[in-house]
Amino acid sequence: MALLGPIIVSVQWLVWRVLSVFGVGGEEEPGTEEAHEDIRGSVDLHHREGNVEREHRDMIGGILDLRELKVGDVMLHRTNMDSLDADMPKRELLDAAIASHHSRIPLWRDDSENIVGILSTKHLAQALVEQKGNLDAIDIPALAVAPWYVPDTTSLEEQLAAFRDIRAISPWWWTNMARCRAW
Repeated sequence: MALLGPIIVSVQWLVWRVLSVFGVGGEEEPGTEEAHEDIRGSVDLHHREGNVEREHRDMIGGILDLRELKVGDVMLHRTNMDSLDADMPKRELLDAAIASHHSRIPLWRDDSENIVGILSTKHLAQALVEQKGNLDAIDIPALAVAPWYVPDTTSLEEQLAAFRDIRAISPWWWTNMARCRAW
């Protein structure tokens, strides 16, 4: 690359100069697709040389594919989610939240399809600290925030932009969701 790179650049320049004499326009800026393919090719080359692990190559490829992927391609179906009955006794709710491998847990009432809120374990822990460990003084379902329903046909790029917009609109709301009831 170091040896032949300058030669290739010189030949490209010469070809474009000759073509411009015949009225062919100069080289256009590469589009997004070309740039993505250049990046993907470079990462693949480094992967074959052993400098990039397969999982990192796949992660970078996934980022480049955000426009083509839909939320439905990556989301977990609601029947496979860990969720809790909001009417469970407080101690059982707390134990189940602690035992969960997730930091946000859907709460349902009457039927597992009736999601009434999303409980953040961080906000639950903050409430426990504020009440000095007195679980009876905490209304756990009231800590949950309203669920955000996203159509599975939304592209991941659009959804990422929506998450960023919500955060840009009100950082206070984003960080204090459990306390905000206006939304």
